[in-house]
Amino acid sequence: MINRVSIAILLGLIAVAMDTIVLKALNLPRAYTGIPYLWPALTNAYDIAAMIILLRVAGGVSFAQQWGVLGLNRLNRAVIIWGLLLFVPAYAVLATIGSLDSTVTGQDLAFKGVAFPIAEEIVFRGLMTGILLVVCGWRFLAAALIPAIAFGLVHAAQGADLIEASQLAAITAAGSLLFGWLYFRWNATLWPPIILHIGLNSLWMAFALGDNAIGGWIGNGLRLTVVIAAIVLTLYGQRWLAHFGLKEPCR
Repeated sequence: MINRVSIAILLGLIAVAMDTIVLKALNLPRAYTGIPYLWPALTNAYDIAAMIILLRVAGGVSFAQQWGVLGLNRLNRAVIIWGLLLFVPAYAVLATIGSLDSTVTGQDLAFKGVAFPIAEEIVFRGLMTGILLVVCGWRFLAAALIPAIAFGLVHAAQGADLIEASQLAAITAAGSLLFGWLYFRWNATLWPPIILHIGLNSLWMAFALGDNAIGGWIGNGLRLTVVIAAIVLTLYGQRWLAHFGLKEPCR
């Protein structure tokens, strides 16, 4: 159903797509733009702020409603154990057969491995998919598909040519649908997609699995294994995980 909230999200998609244009129009001094990770940090901050403001002003969604939709106050032991079951084995395998990337710094991991995935989950899964699901009452696929396509297109710019850009767009759009599904299945909380997103990004960087989401056969095989495990544990492990703090069963 099209209403003022969905229109606000559409405006938000446009605003996010234009974040670089808007920030460049501000003509930031070169001394500031030369600071490592400042520019992507500014674009992520802009994306979050634009979505929050548009949802409040154009969509009439209060700040309290937006915070509730994110579900960031609902981190519990079940979600933490779920994440550990996914990534402790994955990191152990790569520590055995792989090698750490000596070129990656703590700053790289902090921003590209942690901060930027959190920002992307807030914008695309929380303030877009989540609002459409929880506030507008849309069905999952309808609520998740458009943000997923937008998420894929954002990452397509990392491709060196049209083929690589298309592959990146497809992979990241599929990942976006998975993240949105996890949000939906875990009763509207961003923690599961945040954990999966951070875990995959950090794994990718720490062990030099590739410069982008395409990667090699080892990286793709491990990523597929983690993704399958995340789906299986979500679908069939909720009763067992409920003993560790999941107050409500997954959907």
